[in-house]
Amino acid sequence: MTLPKLRHRAPLAAIKLARRVLANTPAQRLALVGWAYRKTVAAALGGQERTVDFRGLRLTLPPDDHVFTAGLLGGFYESIELDLFERLAAASIAVVDVGANIGIYTCAGAVRLPPGGRLTAFEPVPANLELLRRNLAQNGCAHRVAVEPSAVGEVPGSTVIHLASGAGNHSLAAAVVGGGRGSLPVPVTTLSEHFGAGSAVDLLKIDVEGFDGFVLRGAARVLRECRPTLLVEFVPEHLRNAGFAPSELLDLIFAEYRHVLVIDEPRRRLWPCTREQLTTYAGRRVNLNLVAAVDPAHLEIIEAHRRPDRTGPVTGARVERGA
Repeated sequence: MTLPKLRHRAPLAAIKLARRVLANTPAQRLALVGWAYRKTVAAALGGQERTVDFRGLRLTLPPDDHVFTAGLLGGFYESIELDLFERLAAASIAVVDVGANIGIYTCAGAVRLPPGGRLTAFEPVPANLELLRRNLAQNGCAHRVAVEPSAVGEVPGSTVIHLASGAGNHSLAAAVVGGGRGSLPVPVTTLSEHFGAGSAVDLLKIDVEGFDGFVLRGAARVLRECRPTLLVEFVPEHLRNAGFAPSELLDLIFAEYRHVLVIDEPRRRLWPCTREQLTTYAGRRVNLNLVAAVDPAHLEIIEAHRRPDRTGPVTGARVERGA
C-alpha cells in the first residue's frame, strides 16, 4: 500500500462508519459534526485535485469538494443508486441526467449503454462542465453523450445559480445554499421543450438541490408520454426553500407511477413505499432518494436489488449530504 493510500485510509473508514451510525439522527445536523466531517475529508485529501479509480471509471475531482471525494475514494459513494443506474442504463436507449455535475452518473451510464444508446447530460455550472467533459473524455464515452450547458426547470428562460462550498450542492434556490460563494447567470430549458413530441426517454435521473419539483413540472409531457424510469431526490426542506411544496412533488410522481421505492443508502435498504408513507417524512429533515418505474424490464432490475431478508415499510432515510 502506498503512503497516500495509508494517509487517507483511516479518515475514510471513520467517515464511512459515521455515515451508518449518524444517518437520519439529530446528531448529524449538529454544526460540530459538519465541521468534523469537513476537517476529516481535508486531512484525508489535502485539498488537491485528484483523479481516482471508481467502479471501473477514472474520475477527476475538484480540489475543494467534500461531497463527492470521500465517498469516491472510500468506494461507498451512492452505491445502491449507482448499481441501479448502471443496470437500468444498460437496458435503455435514451438516458437523461439532470444535474450531471462532474459526471459520475453520466460516465457510469454512458459506458454501459447498449449499441445505439445515447445519454443527455444537463449541467449549467462552468467549473463542473469542465470536469464533466474531462471525465467523459478520459473514460472514452464522450461520443455517447450530448452535454447541454443549461439548467432545467419549469419554464425556459434564464436565472442565476447559487454556488455552494461543495461542487455537488449548487442550487437555483439561494435558501438551499445559504451563504455560498456567489452566483452565476445560467440559461434554463425544460425537458418537455428539449425532447419534442415523439422523442424517447427511458431513464431520467434528477438531482438539482431543491428544484427537482420544478424539473418534474417542466417534464409533464415527457413523463406522461415516455414513462421513463425515474431516479429523483425527495428532500422536503430543500423543496420548501425552493418554494415548492413537498406534497406536490409526490403528486407529480404518483400521478404517473404505481411502483415507487425509497433508497436508504447508508443502511443499504430499498423499500417499496406508498404516497402516504412518504408524506410522513414531509416535515422532517431527511434526504430520500426515490426510484419509480413502469417499464417491466426496469421493474425486474429494481426488484433484483431488494434485500430478500427484509420486508416492510421504510424505517430510515439518509440525512442531507455534507452534514
